[in-house]
Amino acid sequence: MNDDTDVRDLLQAMAAEVGPVRTSPEDAARKALGGLLRTAMIGVLVLTLVAVGGVAGARAFRASNSERPAARVPSPSPSSAVVIVSQSSLDTLLSGDRFELDAGLIFAPGPHDARTDVQLARRGTELVLIFRLSRPALLPGNTVFAAVSPTDLRALEYEPVGARIPVRAGEVLAVRTNEGNYSKLQVMQCCGSHSRPYIEFRFVTYG
Repeated sequence: MNDDTDVRDLLQAMAAEVGPVRTSPEDAARKALGGLLRTAMIGVLVLTLVAVGGVAGARAFRASNSERPAARVPSPSPSSAVVIVSQSSLDTLLSGDRFELDAGLIFAPGPHDARTDVQLARRGTELVLIFRLSRPALLPGNTVFAAVSPTDLRALEYEPVGARIPVRAGEVLAVRTNEGNYSKLQVMQCCGSHSRPYIEFRFVTYG
């Protein structure tokens, strides 16, 4: 007889002497209640996990949709693209100064520069804008500066001759620049003394 048989026989003998173990009604109720509580806790845990998973899934769905690129708007072709080459809402040009509309540069009085588009000068009792390369187009007096588009400027005719245009505050001029771009220019006001007058103007040059 081995050790396992001896232990088993001993246990059987002890069980016979003690008799069957009886459970009281109170213990049975407590065990049943404990089982119900464990079952309820497991159910609550499962429901919580399901709810958390649902919220996370909803957030992931919204995030994936918010990051989705919007429908692409067709880009304009290079021929129709509008590019602002240079602009200023307010510049000052002294009498004798020369101005380049393509780069927005002012040159002090001096010899004529090939890049000059317009020059301010006094002729007798009036101020004039001198255009050496092409004659600008004078737009109607009720023209709104901001409303003049690049398409409007391209549709105008520009004579390839120099011109002298008397300065009139509020007038809008359309200019073909030295580099072949199109510019709109408006004199805001005429200022200064008789010996050193100047104008304040704004412009936008489109490529």
